[in-house]
Amino acid sequence: AYTAVVLARQIFGDLNSQTVVLVGAGEMVQLCGRYLRDHDLAQLLILNRSREKAEELAAELNASAMTLDRLDEALPRADILISSTASPRPVITRDAVKRALRQRRHRPMFMVDIAVPRDIEAEIAELKDVYLYTIDDLQKVVDENMQQRNEAARSAERDVDEAVTGFMRWLYGIRAARTLKRIRSQSHGFEQDLTQRALNRLKAGQDPAEVLQQLASTLTNKILHLPSKRLREAAEDQNYEVLRAADRIFRKDDEDESG
Repeated sequence: AYTAVVLARQIFGDLNSQTVVLVGAGEMVQLCGRYLRDHDLAQLLILNRSREKAEELAAELNASAMTLDRLDEALPRADILISSTASPRPVITRDAVKRALRQRRHRPMFMVDIAVPRDIEAEIAELKDVYLYTIDDLQKVVDENMQQRNEAARSAERDVDEAVTGFMRWLYGIRAARTLKRIRSQSHGFEQDLTQRALNRLKAGQDPAEVLQQLASTLTNKILHLPSKRLREAAEDQNYEVLRAADRIFRKDDEDESG
């Protein structure tokens, strides 16, 4: 029922200048009527075999009620017609619609048959100015919309994944930058301290080669002291991730992984 109304809106846009005829007074027609009630229709007509049921539904929907035997009177007024009765045979014939089209001067009619079995003769679809949709057609629309929604959802998921991936790259980049900054700061501290010691030893007349050798050795030991400690702890804890990361960091580009 909802799909029928949505389809009508897609075709006509605003429905406030359209006259809608609902044939039947059962649950499906009631649902359509309630969806349509809020669209400021030019006119809403309810046709049903039972006048009492037609008037009851019309009162709820602020519509006009007619009995089904006045169908020929209602059809020329129908810009949109939605039918769902319990009739075992079609209640809207090709000849009746042809007469209505002549009176309408062939202004188009949008017709939706949501009855099972059908209320509207299938041959009506052959008429030039009639757009007839059956419940099968509506199901196709629902399926297509569902497919579009699924594709949109998948696209949205990809967008979210890309955004999350980008954010994580940014976050890890910040963490990497902080780590590098910490390493450089520590190394710079070692460098300043050891350089001053080396200068003092040189001023004291010690052999320059020996001073430089000790400077390089001490600087290397200080820089590698904490990483070495952490690697030994990782080995004791069998923390393979830390060991693998360290191996990747300190392995040369041209060095085999097993080397």
